Amino acid sequence: MRSRSIILAAIFLLLIFPKVYFAEVPEHNPDLDSNCPQGFQWSRGTVSCKQADCPSGAGRTYTYECNCGEAWDKPFRTCYDPKRPGLATSCVAAGAKCPGEEGSGQNGPGIIIKPPGPDSTNQKECEVDGACPSGYKCNLFNKCEPQNCNELLCALQRGSCQNDECVIVDKCANVSCSGVKCSGNTLESGPACNPYNGQCEFKEEKQCENGCTSFGTRCRIVVGRILFKDLDNSTKPLKFVTVDASWYDERGNLVANLPTTYSGTDGSVYFSESQLDQIENGTLAITISFKDQYNRIQVIDTTSAGLNPNQAQRMASPLAKANKSIQVKAGGNKYDLNLTFTNPGSDAKFARFYYHAIEAVEFMENELGLHQKSKPENIYMDVQGTNGAYHDAASGPGAVDRGVVYSSPTSAYNNPESPTNREWHEFSHHTMFEKYGFYYCCTPNNHAGYANPDSMDSYMEGFAEFMSMMMLDYYNYPNKNLYFVGSSPINMEMNYRVTSSIGTIPNEELALAMIYYDLLDGGEKDDDGVQLTRGQIWEVISSKHKFANGEHYIFSINDAYNAFKAQKTLPRLNDEWFKDAGVTKLDGIFIMHGVYADENHNGVWNPGEPIGYTLNGNKSRLGAAGPTQLDQLENGHFNRPAVLGSYIKLNVNDEETGQAIGDYLIHVKVHSEGNEEGKGVSYDYEFDTHPNPNGEINLNMPPKEDYKTTMAFSFGGDENYEQKTEQFTVTSDEFYQKLDPEVHTFATYSATLKPKPKPVELPPVDLKTILKNCPCASAFVLIVFLGVGCANYRKSEETRSNISDYAGIWNWMNKKETKKIENNIRKRRKISKRIKQLYVEQY
Repeated sequence: MRSRSIILAAIFLLLIFPKVYFAEVPEHNPDLDSNCPQGFQWSRGTVSCKQADCPSGAGRTYTYECNCGEAWDKPFRTCYDPKRPGLATSCVAAGAKCPGEEGSGQNGPGIIIKPPGPDSTNQKECEVDGACPSGYKCNLFNKCEPQNCNELLCALQRGSCQNDECVIVDKCANVSCSGVKCSGNTLESGPACNPYNGQCEFKEEKQCENGCTSFGTRCRIVVGRILFKDLDNSTKPLKFVTVDASWYDERGNLVANLPTTYSGTDGSVYFSESQLDQIENGTLAITISFKDQYNRIQVIDTTSAGLNPNQAQRMASPLAKANKSIQVKAGGNKYDLNLTFTNPGSDAKFARFYYHAIEAVEFMENELGLHQKSKPENIYMDVQGTNGAYHDAASGPGAVDRGVVYSSPTSAYNNPESPTNREWHEFSHHTMFEKYGFYYCCTPNNHAGYANPDSMDSYMEGFAEFMSMMMLDYYNYPNKNLYFVGSSPINMEMNYRVTSSIGTIPNEELALAMIYYDLLDGGEKDDDGVQLTRGQIWEVISSKHKFANGEHYIFSINDAYNAFKAQKTLPRLNDEWFKDAGVTKLDGIFIMHGVYADENHNGVWNPGEPIGYTLNGNKSRLGAAGPTQLDQLENGHFNRPAVLGSYIKLNVNDEETGQAIGDYLIHVKVHSEGNEEGKGVSYDYEFDTHPNPNGEINLNMPPKEDYKTTMAFSFGGDENYEQKTEQFTVTSDEFYQKLDPEVHTFATYSATLKPKPKPVELPPVDLKTILKNCPCASAFVLIVFLGVGCANYRKSEETRSNISDYAGIWNWMNKKETKKIENNIRKRRKISKRIKQLYVEQY
């Protein structure tokens, strides 16, 4: 009796105004209307078909049936369609006949259709079926009604009419729902049986950021991305790096060692579904080895082993490695390693070496079409007892490539000459070895220029320098004309002569690299009118040619001239250089770099003087006899050294603390004016650099005999320090006047830098603190203002975090901002109060 009274009370509260015309069933689900007869729509609220449009004067019961008044003891009667049972058509007064009934006066005798509600002729009150006459039963309204089974009411009770009885069937009796389902990017969980159809339906959904596993049982887990931060603060991925991982349970016990995997092209690390299904909670311990997936390079850490050059060149271990551990919890779909190598730390320098070495490998393979025969190329870092960097291999038949050796200062993370004069220069020697099958040597002095009897050494080093320029162009680096040696660059657009030098370092090799770069570069600053593609240049460089001393690869600068001179189809090489000179643009490029016989010794090319020679008036340096066999350490060819005595000592301190600053940005503007073969020229360029580990910067000042140069220096302007502009300048006259190879530094400069303010990290404040310090009403409005509900607070860790963040902001706001917020809260209080009033008036 009590339950029926509650139902009647609910009906009374929900249906205050029964005479309302509804054009659509409440909680309408159009997708399931096809299951309903004409005039009915599917309602989600009752999980059944209900009449769409109630007739005029009718209302809806709590089960959404149309009713004219019987359900509320009103003096009205509901009329139904004789051909569509249960479809209410009109309302008439209690006791009156419906259209179509006998004596109704409409269309003659009709059929009396009994409504599904109380019998209009028997309104006897009842509490149980036994209180009703035979053939009647007690309905939900405590009225006696015929025992005919009402399909709509029976369906509401999850049953079906059988032999005029409503038979209730438990469709979930033998159904067990469990597990999860993942499809597309959606993971569904919390399944339960639907009692109306006996089907398992999932109630909870969440999005899989990386899609589902192939098993369809969980989101795909991305372990993370392996990245490093370069000197320019750009973040770059480490691809194809070797990754080993082990699972440990919550007690620290080893569960499984996972198979070796490798990072993707964007640095992402994935594990297979079967591997990840081995464990739900615990620790994933990951080891990064700086060896690539295809066994092309491997970085060797010689620090712990203390290897000297002779030992290092024949060792293939220990591999440089980095370790990372992450905690894994069941139900997650992404565990981010957050593994970004940054300075300081040995891991960061390994990462930087690895990244630029992979660049060199892929340039050789993808652009030059070479595939390593000698693998892997070993990169030995922090080798004791050596200076700079050198590529170690032997010459002649049976030559062996033993890798690249780097000293500790050269291995530093913040070495600014990376990658041009470090990773790329040395790997370019490896490229030559892979192509030619041998290694130039025995001329006999490295980087010595005219101190050698031929230009073989200069060609080999110029080749490596130009390959670095090709890579700058291939990867579209900014300032692709600048080749860094130490902490300052050489502008390859300039025309250094084979006979010039910077201090004690000859420029013959740079002249060759600049000649090749003249063939490559173009645009507004190009002064030679020639622009070949990388492929066209490489085709000539990598081929054998017929020379006066036989068919062979290019061994010298003279060979380079003759090889390109023989090319008759390359664009513009054979165009006239200047009118009636009888020389081509190719000739002009070599002339601008002093590669001609200056027979009258006036320092300028005159018509008729032979082109292609590398010594003024001395034709004996046409080329070289060719490579010879010499398998000794002395075969090593080093990267281009910095000029002795070219260093400025920088003493830079923090303006606030007074402490010395080890690393900071240095910006340099260069203006250079000169004379190239009687033609006045000027060059302007800028570059950013960093001090070396000793707090110094070396200068690559253009040759004094050809150029007058000014360099203006400023400091800071990076993410850490404010910029100080044009703090000091150095001219070429000052530089060469003070330059002394016996004195390491020619000048000292001191400065202070102002740190940039760091973002304030607001301390988190939990909800309890807010409620403790604010009135309850204000705290409630504050939470509403922040867009966070109490229910969500209980449910969601993410919401809790948001509340904490916003609370921190609230507590740290200045008074002016606080006043604005208070005004907004007052407005929201008024709005909230009005909403409550409307709610009460409605219900």
